[in-house]
Amino acid sequence: MFSIDQLHTLVQTLTKSEKRYFKLVCSLQDGDKAYLLLFDLLESQLEGGGALYEVLEKKFPGSSIEPVRKHLYRVLMKALRLYECEKTTENKLASLMQDARILFAKGLSELGFDQIEKTKRLAMRNEKHLYYLMAARLELQQLVRIQFSAVDETLLLRKQQQWQTIMQREQTSHQHSALYEILLCRYWKNGLVRNLGEQTRLNDLLLEEHQIVSRSQQKNSFEAQRLHLHFQSVYFLMTNDSEGSLKAFYDLHNLFQRHQDLWTDTPIYYIHLLDGILTDLRGLQRYTDMDYFLDQLAALTILPEGVSLQARYLTLLHRLARLNDTGQTEDALLLIQSITTVLERELPGLPANVQALVRLSIARTYRDAGKPTMALKQVNAVLNDKMTAGRTTVQSQLWYNQARLLNLMVHTDLGNLDYLRYELRSVERKLKADKKLYRVERAMLAYLKGYLNGKPDDSFIPTVQQLVDEPTERQLVLALGLTRWAAENCRKAGIETLSQAAS
Repeated sequence: MFSIDQLHTLVQTLTKSEKRYFKLVCSLQDGDKAYLLLFDLLESQLEGGGALYEVLEKKFPGSSIEPVRKHLYRVLMKALRLYECEKTTENKLASLMQDARILFAKGLSELGFDQIEKTKRLAMRNEKHLYYLMAARLELQQLVRIQFSAVDETLLLRKQQQWQTIMQREQTSHQHSALYEILLCRYWKNGLVRNLGEQTRLNDLLLEEHQIVSRSQQKNSFEAQRLHLHFQSVYFLMTNDSEGSLKAFYDLHNLFQRHQDLWTDTPIYYIHLLDGILTDLRGLQRYTDMDYFLDQLAALTILPEGVSLQARYLTLLHRLARLNDTGQTEDALLLIQSITTVLERELPGLPANVQALVRLSIARTYRDAGKPTMALKQVNAVLNDKMTAGRTTVQSQLWYNQARLLNLMVHTDLGNLDYLRYELRSVERKLKADKKLYRVERAMLAYLKGYLNGKPDDSFIPTVQQLVDEPTERQLVLALGLTRWAAENCRKAGIETLSQAAS
């Protein structure tokens, strides 16, 4: 069951259309509407944490909020399910399956079988094979109950064989997905191939993937091609073949463009594809090649309300990333100024990860531009966010840790040495407790300890440059702008050391 903090986050991410639909569902219900009061409070209270709890304590003293919270969650999720029920292919398939079960339970077998046939046709047309299998299994179970009065043995065998064929296709797709997941895990955990042993193990995966593609009866399907191109792109990344990886990115994008009918009802998959491609291109430092995919992402203006907003802010993120990484700080500031008036109003409508990344990217821009106070405002907004600071997921741990490291960098720039000593110990304790002390964190903490003792580590710059080549570390190095900061801070620290020595 959702906590108050999580329920607050959920309410804040609702679109205007979703809120209207929720109110419509509520209007159809009788009885006590205390849960509507809670909804209105969660909607109007933009700030979470202590400020939210103070307001709730006044309106719902003692433990009276618990039953209201639980009921609001149930009604809200029911409304969202109804709101989404006909919007995606998967929801349509689920509704058809539910209709069939109801009709069978009411003894209307003929109508139930009609719904099953609709489900199977829709599932096959959209490559949703799991739904086909569920529908076909329900059909066979119902045929048993009516003692096969609607089919003869030949037709029964045909239905069973079709079920077996689709099951084999789904198993092949699962094996293909498993290989891709293993490859992707190796990339994020181990980085680029560095020796013969790693190359051999990588080639073993490549051979397995080739065998799966060769024996697949659906090698030309959208799903099979998507998995193959994703696999190829990661393989080329691991072998440091940027040209091969870039070609795979374009092929992936072209594949999605050719099969728009398979994802237009769930455009978030296409947005995730573009986001992933742009992230990888940034990691490869192929900034010019980002232009094409940025234009594609920016062009998604006619999507549903919440999805369109997400596409717009992901475009902002990647544009800021490119400008910051290439030292175009003034242009990055102009880009931020263009959304300043709507930022605080629109951010709550974004997923928590996008909210945090937007704020941290803006903070990094302000830090690079020599505006530490404005940078701290954005960093503190992330650090004070209950969902992020609570570190309830692996992703939120990453945002939180990134925010704390950026906080250290800004206070170093400001020369707040007393605060820096306190915060450095706190960060080190927290990262060790979370067992997330990666090389970037270790290098940062070691350098800052030396900096505070008047003995900055000369190896910090080459260490940071080395970390850029490691996928598990590169993302954080780029997000923090650590290469530039290391060079500037080490130069400044060197000058200070020489001045102290001269005096």
